[in-house]
Amino acid sequence: MRSLDPDSILSGQSAPLSAAERRIGPGIARGWARLARQRWHSVLGGALVALVASSVAPASAQGPREALGAGAEGRGSTPSLDAASAEPTVAPGLVTEPWFTGPLIAPGATTLDAGDISLQPFLSGGTALASEAVHGRVNPEGNTAAGLEFDIDVSVGLTDRFTLTISPAGVVGFVDQEQSFAGFGDLPVELQAQLWRGRHGWLVPDLLLHVEESFPTGAYQRLDSNTEAIGSGSFITTMGLTGGRLWHLHDEMWLHLLGDLSGAVGSEVEVQGINTYGGDPATRGRVDPGDFIELQFGAELSLTRQWAVALDLEMIWVGASTFRADRVRSRPDLPQAVVATGLPASSLLSFAPALEYSVSADFGFIGGLWVGVAGRNSPTFVTGVFSTVWTF
Repeated sequence: MRSLDPDSILSGQSAPLSAAERRIGPGIARGWARLARQRWHSVLGGALVALVASSVAPASAQGPREALGAGAEGRGSTPSLDAASAEPTVAPGLVTEPWFTGPLIAPGATTLDAGDISLQPFLSGGTALASEAVHGRVNPEGNTAAGLEFDIDVSVGLTDRFTLTISPAGVVGFVDQEQSFAGFGDLPVELQAQLWRGRHGWLVPDLLLHVEESFPTGAYQRLDSNTEAIGSGSFITTMGLTGGRLWHLHDEMWLHLLGDLSGAVGSEVEVQGINTYGGDPATRGRVDPGDFIELQFGAELSLTRQWAVALDLEMIWVGASTFRADRVRSRPDLPQAVVATGLPASSLLSFAPALEYSVSADFGFIGGLWVGVAGRNSPTFVTGVFSTVWTF
């Protein structure tokens, strides 16, 4: 800013000095006072002109889409004041947020806007190796199952704070390259509620509550082998809390962190024959499936506005399922089941690195691997996952 010469501003010094003038000098104090009055009058005049202009401007000068686009590009913009005209202007944003697709496993922490629809199909395929019952080590004599799964998340923004998601899934599987099976899995329906939407500069993250009901549409009993089971047979209710936070690190590098804690309980299942929980053709009874707790962490790091890397970590604890055999007194000639039914308590740690590419803020791709690395009474698995995200 160009410096001011107090002698060129002041005309005299005959008036008594104030305390401020005695501290910083009479010429400088009076000069700044006069300059402040001039600038204040200029600001008031400019604000009045802008107010009148905005009130008489036609409402169609800028449509809602143009206004939305301007807001998206200037998300990092700060208001400024032109000293010449004293009219408020908006400086262009120095940084822009990246177009994240979301990681492979961890759920998002924000709902859709009212009326928006999001489609996210997943295509995954991989193999699972049988493991020992206690320590989770691979058993080379066990069955090896391979499968291909296609499912799609269909989400609809009911309001700005509520989103409904339905996730149908289809599965094709192979066991030891001899047996094959196909069918639809269970059908989850989820309602998401936005408890808090984070703001820039605030430490409080996005907070989202989700409640899901899984309907038992997948095959779970009267099977040829329990490796063919793709359903639970139970109405499973899941409730969880998801948090998310976005940090700007440097230039185009942003870090998006997500965390989710969920728990689920299932209804009792009536089973016959070979089923999801074990048994043999003579099995008849009821299974109380174990409850489970799931902890997920997800991270996305942007390399450019369109490219990003992602990493998920997931830990699941599942309680033991208990079996109660039916007593069939009217048919004593029926064979008795000899294979145990019910699953022991289990746990599993898995991770999923991925690479993201976003064509725009509303359309992108993500692909990676989902690997089960350690657990108790759980199979080791490697699954490739590819997904697209489209919001409109």
